[in-house]
Amino acid sequence: MQIYKAMQNLARVYFAPHQAIEYMTFKAIDEASISSYVERCNVRGTIDNLIPYRNRTAGATYMLRELHQFVPEKRTSEPIEIALTEELHEFARVYFAAHQAVMYMTRRPDKSIEYIREHNVKEIVAKLEAYGGRYSGAKYMLNELYTLAPILKNTTVTKKRMTPFETEATSIAALGRNELKTRIRNFKGRFKLDFTEEYLNKLSVDRLRHILLAAVMNARRR
Repeated sequence: MQIYKAMQNLARVYFAPHQAIEYMTFKAIDEASISSYVERCNVRGTIDNLIPYRNRTAGATYMLRELHQFVPEKRTSEPIEIALTEELHEFARVYFAAHQAVMYMTRRPDKSIEYIREHNVKEIVAKLEAYGGRYSGAKYMLNELYTLAPILKNTTVTKKRMTPFETEATSIAALGRNELKTRIRNFKGRFKLDFTEEYLNKLSVDRLRHILLAAVMNARRR
C-alpha cells in the first residue's frame, strides 16, 4: 500500500498550506495575528514540507509563493527527490483545484456560480467525495465548498441513492495505478482478464479504470 501512504502524505502536505493561506488571507486581522498564527501553527514547518514538491506540482509552487508573502524570511532550499507518480499528480491537481475554488469564491461570492461552471468545480467535488474518507483534508474541502456554494450539494454523486454502476465507478475512481493493476490481475469473474504486466504498464490510469469497471459490471450480469 505504498501509493496509499504516499497519497496520505501528499494530502497532509497540501492541506496544511491551504488552511494557513486561508486563515492569513481572510481571517487574520493584523500583522500580530499573522505572526501568532505562523508560530502557533508552525507555518515554517509547513513550508519545509512543501519544498520537495516545488516546481514539480503546480499547487506546491503556487502555495509556496503565497506563503512567502506572509513569511518572507523563510528561504527554500533545494528540493529532495520524491517520486511523483501519475496518481499523485492527479491527486495534487484535485486538491489544488479545490484550494483555488475555495479561495476565489471566498473573495468573490458574487461570481461563485460562474466560477463553478467555467472551472468544472462539480467534477472536483465528485473526485473529492471519492477520496472523502480516505485522506485528510478532503472532507474539510468539501464542507468549505458546500458552505460557499450550497448548489454543489445537489449536483454530486451523493444527490440521490447511487446505482450499482455509480457506486462501483466512484469506488474505482479513487484507486491508483498499482491498486488497479492488482485488481485486474486478480479479477475473478466469468472470464479471466489475461493482461501482461508490460501491457498494463503502458496503459493510462483512466484506461485501467475503464477496463476494471467494464469487467466488474459484466460479471454482475446474469
